[in-house]
Amino acid sequence: MVSPETIVVVIFNGITATIAAASVLIVVWQAPHKRTNQSLAIMMAFLAFYSILNALSRFLEGSILPVSTFWYLLLEMYGLFSFMTLLFTLFFIDARGQRTQIFLAIMMGIGILSFVVLQLGLGVNNFRPNGGGSFTFDPGPLFFLTAIATVGPTGSALWLALRADKPQGRVIAPALICILIGYLSSFLRPLIGNIPLNAIMLTTAALIIGQAVLREQLFNPLSALNTQLAQKNRELAEAGLLKNQFLAGMSYELRIPLNSIIGYTGLVIDGTYGPVNEKQHNRLDKVISNSHHLLTLIDDILDLGRIEAGRLVLNRAPIAVSQVIDQVLAVIEPMVAKKQLMLHTDIAADLPDLVVDVLRTRQILTNVLANAVKFTRQGQITIRVAQDSATYIRFEIEDTGIGIPADQQSA
Repeated sequence: MVSPETIVVVIFNGITATIAAASVLIVVWQAPHKRTNQSLAIMMAFLAFYSILNALSRFLEGSILPVSTFWYLLLEMYGLFSFMTLLFTLFFIDARGQRTQIFLAIMMGIGILSFVVLQLGLGVNNFRPNGGGSFTFDPGPLFFLTAIATVGPTGSALWLALRADKPQGRVIAPALICILIGYLSSFLRPLIGNIPLNAIMLTTAALIIGQAVLREQLFNPLSALNTQLAQKNRELAEAGLLKNQFLAGMSYELRIPLNSIIGYTGLVIDGTYGPVNEKQHNRLDKVISNSHHLLTLIDDILDLGRIEAGRLVLNRAPIAVSQVIDQVLAVIEPMVAKKQLMLHTDIAADLPDLVVDVLRTRQILTNVLANAVKFTRQGQITIRVAQDSATYIRFEIEDTGIGIPADQQSA
């Protein structure tokens, strides 16, 4: 008949193995190249193997498997789990330094020596059932070395975690205490009887470590990302404020010299500094016209807030097509002359007035014509305006430049 102790051991070891296996899958999926995840995966794998073997050990009586072989393997899993607990703790609390490396090397040496001692039967021997499905053994001449190799790494990990000045140390410390209590439970059997304290403590430790893994690998990164996002939003808001302050300052600084240019040009046109001929008068009129256009654009810089918010209002007003073309050509003609290009206009007669936002319409036509000039090395640029329907007027701009590839013309 299966004893209550065996039932408890099997249940708790099954829970431990499940938690350990799930933790391995989580950390390997999350970040398999991190040292902390690698050490945790190996540690939890040893814990899962130990838990499975510990549950199976309750059913060894009468089996063909030698009891001593099975228990040697079980103790080796226990020792490897203890050593990986220390390694995981070092990575988890980010302990560094030459002393830590030396200490780790010493513990590794003790672990290797203990493994050899265990294989030679000098640590424990004479395994035998003691009823209820558990076994006992006799300590060998070097039993203390095996005990140190089993308890020492976890005790050292607890000492390092408690001394760490990082929150990870406080998170992992309770799990390490539970593991140590489980190790020492064999010495407490006269007091606790057949209570499987080791299985219960290892399950508790696995739960604590699993929770720490979820918080560290899944929840903390999300919290960190939210914090970073909030910080970026604050930086963007500050950058937007600085941008608006800069634009406001630059708008003021640009208005002053432009108003001066307009004022002095007007004085020249009025003959204050001497007579000007008709051609000079025409060119100076264009200087004033373009300066006023530039002043309007500078005022629009202050409207960037409305543009970004999608609240830009179009100021529609009637204007003759020829007037729009003249205003655009006043800007484009110097660029055309500099590249020695020919500029032709073909404007249909009797076109009705446009009802448009004059500033935006000029901007569109000026940008398109400026591109035509930019990408035309020689030849000509032609502007055509005709009635497209009863409602619309069609503007066409043709140049002898490099053109647009056929596969991009519909984009």
